[in-house]
Amino acid sequence: MNVWEAIVSALRAEKTEYLFGLPGGDLFYDALYDVPEVKTVLVREESSGPFMAMAYARLTGKPAVCYGSSGPGVANLVPGIMEAYSACLPVIAIASASNLANAGMGAFQEVDQISIMKPITKWCERITIPERTPWVMRRAFSLAANGRPGPVFIEIPKDIGILEADIQEYVPAKYPHRSSGDPRDMEEASVLLMNAGRPLMVAGGGAVNSRAFEEVREFVEFLGVPIMTTPCGRGIIPEDHRLALGLVGLYFTEVGEKAYADSDLLLTVGSRNEDFQSGQQRFFPKGAKYIQIDIDPHEIGRNWVPDAAIVGDAKLVLHDLTELLRNRLKGKDFGKDPALWQKWWEKNK
Repeated sequence: MNVWEAIVSALRAEKTEYLFGLPGGDLFYDALYDVPEVKTVLVREESSGPFMAMAYARLTGKPAVCYGSSGPGVANLVPGIMEAYSACLPVIAIASASNLANAGMGAFQEVDQISIMKPITKWCERITIPERTPWVMRRAFSLAANGRPGPVFIEIPKDIGILEADIQEYVPAKYPHRSSGDPRDMEEASVLLMNAGRPLMVAGGGAVNSRAFEEVREFVEFLGVPIMTTPCGRGIIPEDHRLALGLVGLYFTEVGEKAYADSDLLLTVGSRNEDFQSGQQRFFPKGAKYIQIDIDPHEIGRNWVPDAAIVGDAKLVLHDLTELLRNRLKGKDFGKDPALWQKWWEKNK
Protein backbone atom coordinates (compact mmCIF):
# COMPACT_ATOMS: atom_id res chain seq x y z
CA MET A 1 0.00 0.00 0.00
CA ASN A 2 1.02 3.65 -0.34
CA VAL A 3 1.32 6.15 2.51
CA TRP A 4 -2.18 7.59 2.10
CA GLU A 5 -3.68 4.12 2.14
CA ALA A 6 -1.70 3.35 5.29
CA ILE A 7 -3.09 6.51 6.92
CA VAL A 8 -6.64 5.48 6.01
CA SER A 9 -5.95 2.02 7.44
CA ALA A 10 -4.90 3.71 10.70
CA LEU A 11 -8.04 5.85 10.78
CA ARG A 12 -10.20 2.76 10.33
CA ALA A 13 -8.35 0.94 13.12
CA GLU A 14 -8.78 3.94 15.43
CA LYS A 15 -12.53 3.92 14.62
CA THR A 16 -12.38 7.46 13.27
CA GLU A 17 -15.93 8.40 12.27
CA TYR A 18 -15.37 11.65 10.37
CA LEU A 19 -12.71 13.52 8.42
CA PHE A 20 -13.33 17.26 8.24
CA GLY A 21 -11.59 19.00 5.36
CA LEU A 22 -11.23 19.97 1.71
CA PRO A 23 -9.50 17.75 -0.90
CA GLY A 24 -6.55 19.15 -2.77
CA GLY A 25 -3.64 17.92 -4.83
CA ASP A 26 -3.00 14.46 -3.33
CA LEU A 27 -4.48 10.97 -3.11
CA PHE A 28 -5.85 11.11 0.45
CA TYR A 29 -9.50 11.36 -0.57
CA ASP A 30 -8.96 8.75 -3.30
CA ALA A 31 -7.80 6.33 -0.59
CA LEU A 32 -10.97 7.14 1.39
CA TYR A 33 -13.32 6.54 -1.55
CA ASP A 34 -14.34 2.97 -0.68
CA VAL A 35 -14.08 3.34 3.10
CA PRO A 36 -17.62 3.95 4.41
CA GLU A 37 -16.50 3.77 8.06
CA VAL A 38 -14.75 7.15 7.71
CA LYS A 39 -17.26 9.73 6.52
CA THR A 40 -15.79 12.78 4.78
CA VAL A 41 -17.35 16.07 5.80
CA LEU A 42 -16.43 18.57 3.10
CA VAL A 43 -15.95 22.21 4.02
CA ARG A 44 -15.99 25.26 1.78
CA GLU A 45 -12.80 26.65 3.31
CA GLU A 46 -10.16 24.78 5.30
CA SER A 47 -10.47 26.88 8.45
CA SER A 48 -13.88 25.29 9.14
CA GLY A 49 -12.34 21.80 9.41
CA PRO A 50 -10.48 22.11 12.72
CA PHE A 51 -13.41 23.92 14.34
CA MET A 52 -15.73 21.08 13.34
CA ALA A 53 -13.15 18.62 14.67
CA MET A 54 -13.03 20.58 17.93
CA ALA A 55 -16.79 20.33 18.31
CA TYR A 56 -16.68 16.57 17.71
CA ALA A 57 -13.85 16.12 20.23
CA ARG A 58 -15.62 18.29 22.79
CA LEU A 59 -18.90 16.38 22.49
CA THR A 60 -17.49 12.85 22.37
CA GLY A 61 -14.17 13.08 24.21
CA LYS A 62 -12.56 11.22 21.27
CA PRO A 63 -9.73 12.38 18.99
CA ALA A 64 -11.01 14.14 15.87
CA VAL A 65 -9.31 14.42 12.48
CA CYS A 66 -9.16 17.32 10.03
CA TYR A 67 -7.28 17.87 6.77
CA GLY A 68 -5.73 20.71 4.77
CA SER A 69 -3.88 20.80 1.49
CA SER A 70 -0.38 22.22 1.20
CA GLY A 71 0.52 25.88 1.64
CA PRO A 72 -2.59 28.09 1.95
CA GLY A 73 -4.69 25.11 3.00
CA VAL A 74 -2.44 24.51 6.00
CA ALA A 75 -2.34 28.24 6.77
CA ASN A 76 -6.13 28.20 6.94
CA LEU A 77 -5.99 25.46 9.59
CA VAL A 78 -4.05 27.70 11.98
CA PRO A 79 -6.94 29.54 13.73
CA GLY A 80 -8.74 26.30 14.59
CA ILE A 81 -5.59 24.52 15.68
CA MET A 82 -4.70 27.49 17.91
CA GLU A 83 -8.15 27.27 19.49
CA ALA A 84 -7.84 23.49 19.96
CA TYR A 85 -4.47 24.02 21.65
CA SER A 86 -5.94 26.62 23.99
CA ALA A 87 -9.03 24.50 24.73
CA CYS A 88 -6.93 21.32 25.18
CA LEU A 89 -8.90 19.28 22.64
CA PRO A 90 -7.52 16.19 20.85
CA VAL A 91 -7.48 17.24 17.19
CA ILE A 92 -5.26 15.50 14.63
CA ALA A 93 -4.50 17.70 11.63
CA ILE A 94 -3.24 15.89 8.53
CA ALA A 95 -1.87 17.82 5.57
CA SER A 96 -0.05 17.36 2.32
CA ALA A 97 3.11 19.28 1.50
CA SER A 98 5.07 20.11 -1.64
CA ASN A 99 7.35 17.46 -3.07
CA LEU A 100 10.31 16.50 -0.92
CA ALA A 101 12.46 15.83 -3.98
CA ASN A 102 12.74 19.51 -4.87
CA ALA A 103 12.46 21.04 -1.41
CA GLY A 104 13.94 24.53 -1.25
CA MET A 105 13.80 24.92 -5.03
CA GLY A 106 10.60 26.90 -5.31
CA ALA A 107 8.15 24.01 -5.38
CA PHE A 108 4.47 24.87 -5.84
CA GLN A 109 2.94 26.10 -2.53
CA GLU A 110 6.16 25.30 -0.67
CA VAL A 111 6.26 26.66 2.88
CA ASP A 112 7.75 25.54 6.18
CA GLN A 113 4.51 24.11 7.55
CA ILE A 114 6.18 22.36 10.49
CA SER A 115 7.50 25.69 11.79
CA ILE A 116 4.03 27.21 11.44
CA MET A 117 2.38 24.45 13.44
CA LYS A 118 5.02 23.69 16.04
CA PRO A 119 4.17 26.50 18.50
CA ILE A 120 0.45 25.62 18.54
CA THR A 121 0.51 21.81 18.74
CA LYS A 122 1.69 19.13 21.15
CA TRP A 123 3.65 17.41 18.37
CA CYS A 124 4.53 17.88 14.69
CA GLU A 125 5.91 15.19 12.41
CA ARG A 126 6.70 14.87 8.69
CA ILE A 127 6.48 11.40 7.14
CA THR A 128 9.49 10.86 4.89
CA ILE A 129 9.77 7.05 5.09
CA PRO A 130 6.58 5.15 4.19
CA GLU A 131 7.32 2.34 6.64
CA ARG A 132 7.14 4.82 9.54
CA THR A 133 3.52 5.72 8.80
CA PRO A 134 1.92 3.38 11.38
CA TRP A 135 4.26 4.61 14.10
CA VAL A 136 3.56 8.26 13.30
CA MET A 137 -0.22 7.73 13.27
CA ARG A 138 -0.23 5.74 16.51
CA ARG A 139 1.97 8.36 18.17
CA ALA A 140 -0.35 11.12 16.97
CA PHE A 141 -3.47 9.55 18.48
CA SER A 142 -1.65 8.73 21.71
CA LEU A 143 -0.22 12.21 22.21
CA ALA A 144 -3.45 13.98 21.21
CA ALA A 145 -5.59 12.05 23.70
CA ASN A 146 -3.29 11.31 26.65
CA GLY A 147 -2.13 13.65 29.40
CA ARG A 148 -3.38 17.16 28.72
CA PRO A 149 -5.22 16.67 25.40
CA GLY A 150 -4.29 18.82 22.46
CA PRO A 151 -3.76 19.01 18.70
CA VAL A 152 -1.00 17.32 16.70
CA PHE A 153 0.07 17.88 13.10
CA ILE A 154 1.16 15.32 10.50
CA GLU A 155 2.65 16.35 7.17
CA ILE A 156 2.98 14.14 4.08
CA PRO A 157 4.96 15.45 1.08
CA LYS A 158 3.09 14.69 -2.14
CA ASP A 159 5.83 12.56 -3.66
CA ILE A 160 6.15 10.54 -0.42
CA GLY A 161 2.39 9.99 -0.13
CA ILE A 162 2.23 7.96 -3.37
CA LEU A 163 5.18 5.67 -2.55
CA GLU A 164 4.32 1.99 -2.29
CA ALA A 165 5.93 0.00 0.54
CA ASP A 166 5.51 -3.10 2.69
CA ILE A 167 3.86 -1.30 5.60
CA GLN A 168 3.13 -3.21 8.79
CA GLU A 169 -0.39 -3.74 10.04
CA TYR A 170 -1.56 -0.87 12.22
CA VAL A 171 -1.87 -1.37 15.97
CA PRO A 172 -4.31 1.16 17.55
CA ALA A 173 -3.11 3.52 20.25
CA LYS A 174 -4.33 3.18 23.83
CA TYR A 175 -6.10 6.18 25.38
CA PRO A 176 -6.87 7.74 27.69
CA HIS A 177 -4.31 6.68 30.27
CA ARG A 178 -5.67 8.03 33.55
CA SER A 179 -3.83 8.67 36.80
CA SER A 180 -5.13 9.68 40.20
CA GLY A 181 -3.46 11.95 42.72
CA ASP A 182 -0.63 11.29 45.13
CA PRO A 183 -2.17 10.09 48.44
CA ARG A 184 -0.21 12.73 50.37
CA ASP A 185 -1.62 15.50 48.18
CA MET A 186 -5.11 14.07 48.55
CA GLU A 187 -4.66 14.08 52.32
CA GLU A 188 -3.60 17.74 52.33
CA ALA A 189 -6.59 18.70 50.21
CA SER A 190 -9.03 16.75 52.38
CA VAL A 191 -7.78 18.49 55.54
CA LEU A 192 -8.25 21.90 53.93
CA LEU A 193 -11.74 20.98 52.81
CA MET A 194 -12.75 19.65 56.23
CA ASN A 195 -11.54 22.84 57.91
CA ALA A 196 -13.24 25.17 55.44
CA GLY A 197 -16.51 26.93 56.16
CA ARG A 198 -17.35 28.23 52.69
CA PRO A 199 -15.44 26.26 50.02
CA LEU A 200 -16.22 26.90 46.35
CA MET A 201 -15.34 24.91 43.22
CA VAL A 202 -14.37 26.32 39.83
CA ALA A 203 -14.47 23.69 37.06
CA GLY A 204 -12.58 24.30 33.83
CA GLY A 205 -12.29 22.61 30.48
CA GLY A 206 -10.11 19.90 31.97
CA ALA A 207 -13.09 18.60 33.95
CA VAL A 208 -15.13 18.33 30.74
CA ASN A 209 -12.26 16.72 28.82
CA SER A 210 -11.99 14.15 31.60
CA ARG A 211 -15.74 13.44 31.27
CA ALA A 212 -16.01 14.03 35.03
CA PHE A 213 -19.70 15.01 34.89
CA GLU A 214 -20.92 12.54 37.52
CA GLU A 215 -17.89 13.01 39.77
CA VAL A 216 -18.29 16.81 39.85
CA ARG A 217 -21.99 16.52 40.66
CA GLU A 218 -21.39 13.96 43.43
CA PHE A 219 -18.60 16.05 44.96
CA VAL A 220 -20.53 19.33 45.15
CA GLU A 221 -23.76 17.66 46.30
CA PHE A 222 -22.04 15.60 48.99
CA LEU A 223 -20.29 18.66 50.46
CA GLY A 224 -22.94 21.22 49.56
CA VAL A 225 -20.28 23.22 47.73
CA PRO A 226 -21.37 25.87 45.21
CA ILE A 227 -19.79 25.50 41.77
CA MET A 228 -18.82 27.96 39.06
CA THR A 229 -17.28 27.22 35.67
CA THR A 230 -14.91 28.78 33.20
CA PRO A 231 -16.25 29.20 29.63
CA CYS A 232 -14.57 25.90 28.66
CA GLY A 233 -16.02 24.26 31.77
CA ARG A 234 -19.63 24.99 30.83
CA GLY A 235 -21.70 21.84 30.61
CA ILE A 236 -19.91 20.00 33.40
CA ILE A 237 -23.05 20.49 35.50
CA PRO A 238 -26.55 21.67 34.51
CA GLU A 239 -26.73 25.44 34.81
CA ASP A 240 -30.07 25.17 36.62
CA HIS A 241 -28.54 22.97 39.33
CA ARG A 242 -29.21 24.41 42.79
CA LEU A 243 -25.46 24.73 43.49
CA ALA A 244 -24.48 26.20 40.09
CA LEU A 245 -23.63 29.91 40.18
CA GLY A 246 -22.71 30.51 36.54
CA LEU A 247 -19.41 31.59 35.04
CA VAL A 248 -16.35 32.88 36.84
CA GLY A 249 -14.10 35.89 36.27
CA LEU A 250 -15.14 38.48 33.70
CA TYR A 251 -18.44 36.60 33.31
CA PHE A 252 -19.50 36.70 36.99
CA THR A 253 -23.19 36.83 37.83
CA GLU A 254 -24.06 39.10 40.73
CA VAL A 255 -24.72 36.19 43.09
CA GLY A 256 -21.70 34.26 41.81
CA GLU A 257 -19.37 37.18 42.36
CA LYS A 258 -20.56 37.55 45.96
CA ALA A 259 -20.18 33.83 46.69
CA TYR A 260 -16.73 33.76 45.11
CA ALA A 261 -15.54 36.76 47.11
CA ASP A 262 -16.98 35.35 50.37
CA SER A 263 -15.52 31.84 50.01
CA ASP A 264 -12.71 30.82 52.35
CA LEU A 265 -11.39 27.98 50.15
CA LEU A 266 -11.14 27.97 46.36
CA LEU A 267 -10.88 24.62 44.56
CA THR A 268 -10.10 24.73 40.82
CA VAL A 269 -10.39 21.63 38.65
CA GLY A 270 -8.77 21.60 35.21
CA SER A 271 -8.36 25.37 34.79
CA ARG A 272 -5.29 27.44 34.01
CA ASN A 273 -6.86 30.46 35.75
CA GLU A 274 -5.96 32.57 32.74
CA ASP A 275 -6.93 36.22 32.23
CA PHE A 276 -10.67 35.87 31.71
CA GLN A 277 -10.99 33.61 34.76
CA SER A 278 -8.53 35.31 37.07
CA GLY A 279 -8.77 38.95 35.92
CA GLN A 280 -5.01 38.99 35.37
CA GLN A 281 -4.62 37.11 38.64
CA ARG A 282 -6.60 39.75 40.60
CA PHE A 283 -9.79 37.74 41.17
CA PHE A 284 -8.88 35.67 44.20
CA PRO A 285 -11.02 35.51 47.36
CA LYS A 286 -9.27 37.56 50.01
CA GLY A 287 -7.63 35.38 52.65
CA ALA A 288 -8.89 32.13 51.11
CA LYS A 289 -6.95 28.88 50.89
CA TYR A 290 -6.41 27.33 47.47
CA ILE A 291 -6.54 23.75 46.14
CA GLN A 292 -5.54 23.14 42.51
CA ILE A 293 -6.33 19.93 40.58
CA ASP A 294 -4.86 19.54 37.09
CA ILE A 295 -3.65 16.73 34.88
CA ASP A 296 -0.64 18.78 33.75
CA PRO A 297 2.08 19.43 36.36
CA HIS A 298 3.20 22.45 34.35
CA GLU A 299 -0.07 24.18 35.21
CA ILE A 300 0.40 23.87 38.98
CA GLY A 301 1.12 27.30 40.42
CA ARG A 302 1.08 28.99 36.99
CA ASN A 303 -0.95 31.91 38.36
CA TRP A 304 -1.79 31.28 42.01
CA VAL A 305 0.39 29.27 44.40
CA PRO A 306 -1.81 26.47 45.84
CA ASP A 307 -1.91 25.42 49.48
CA ALA A 308 -2.52 21.90 48.17
CA ALA A 309 -2.00 20.67 44.61
CA ILE A 310 -3.11 17.38 43.08
CA VAL A 311 -1.72 16.29 39.71
CA GLY A 312 -4.07 13.78 38.11
CA ASP A 313 -7.10 13.12 35.98
CA ALA A 314 -10.09 15.14 37.20
CA LYS A 315 -12.49 12.20 37.01
CA LEU A 316 -10.32 9.92 39.14
CA VAL A 317 -9.14 12.61 41.55
CA LEU A 318 -12.64 13.83 42.35
CA HIS A 319 -13.93 10.29 42.79
CA ASP A 320 -11.11 9.42 45.17
CA LEU A 321 -11.34 12.72 47.04
CA THR A 322 -15.09 12.29 47.53
CA GLU A 323 -14.61 8.77 48.89
CA LEU A 324 -11.82 9.94 51.18
CA LEU A 325 -14.07 12.65 52.60
CA ARG A 326 -17.02 10.25 52.95
CA ASN A 327 -14.88 8.00 55.13
CA ARG A 328 -13.54 10.91 57.17
CA LEU A 329 -16.91 12.54 57.71
CA LYS A 330 -18.98 9.53 58.72
CA GLY A 331 -21.23 10.68 61.52
CA LYS A 332 -19.71 14.17 61.49
CA ASP A 333 -20.83 17.53 60.23
CA PHE A 334 -18.87 19.07 57.39
CA GLY A 335 -16.60 22.03 58.01
CA LYS A 336 -16.25 24.41 60.92
CA ASP A 337 -19.89 25.45 60.63
CA PRO A 338 -21.97 23.54 58.06
CA ALA A 339 -24.70 26.14 58.36
CA LEU A 340 -22.48 28.97 57.06
CA TRP A 341 -23.26 28.47 53.38
CA GLN A 342 -26.94 27.90 54.16
CA LYS A 343 -27.07 31.22 55.97
CA TRP A 344 -25.27 32.83 53.05
CA TRP A 345 -27.78 31.36 50.56
CA GLU A 346 -30.73 32.67 52.53
CA LYS A 347 -29.21 36.13 52.58
CA ASN A 348 -27.89 36.41 49.02
CA LYS A 349 -29.64 34.02 46.67
